[in-house]
Amino acid sequence: MRLVEHIKKRKESAFIAFFFLLFWIVLFILIRIGAIPVETARTWFELFNGATWPTEWPVMQGTQPGWFSFALATRTVLNFAGPFAVLATFIWLLFGGLERVMKMSKIEVLKMHNAELVGRLAFVLNKRHPHLLDRADLIAMQDAADQFTDEWAHDEPVARDVLKEEAASSPK
Repeated sequence: MRLVEHIKKRKESAFIAFFFLLFWIVLFILIRIGAIPVETARTWFELFNGATWPTEWPVMQGTQPGWFSFALATRTVLNFAGPFAVLATFIWLLFGGLERVMKMSKIEVLKMHNAELVGRLAFVLNKRHPHLLDRADLIAMQDAADQFTDEWAHDEPVARDVLKEEAASSPK
C-alpha cells in the first residue's frame, strides 16, 4: 500500500522509471529473439554506448545470449539515463521547479523563525513572570505561530501547493 501511495505522490519520477524499465525490457527482448541483429546494429550500439565494443561480447553472444542481451540492454539504458536526467531537470526548472523550491525554502525559514521567536518570547515572559507560563502556553504559542505560517502560505499560490503535498505525505 505504501508503494502505491509513494508512486501517486511522485508521478513524474514513477513515469520516468517506468519508461526506462519498459525501454530496457523491449531492448532485452529484441536483442534476445534476434529482431535486432547485433552485428548489423553494432554501429548504433557503439554510438549509444560509447566507442568501445568489448572483444568478449561476440563470444558471449554466441555462448550466453541471455546474459549478452541483459548486459547490452542494461548498458544502453544506463547510458541514456544521464543525459535524460539532465534534460528532465532543465525542463523541470524551466517550468517552475526553481520557484517551487524557493517558496518551499521560504516556508521552512518562516517556520524556523517562528519557532525561535516563540522560544525567545517564552524566555522573556518566564523571566518577568516566572509562574505564569507552563508547557501548555508554550504549545499554544507555537501553534499560533504555525497557524500564522499556514495562513501566509495559503495566500501564496505556490506555497499552497507545497503545503498540500506536505499534508498528503504526512502520516495520519
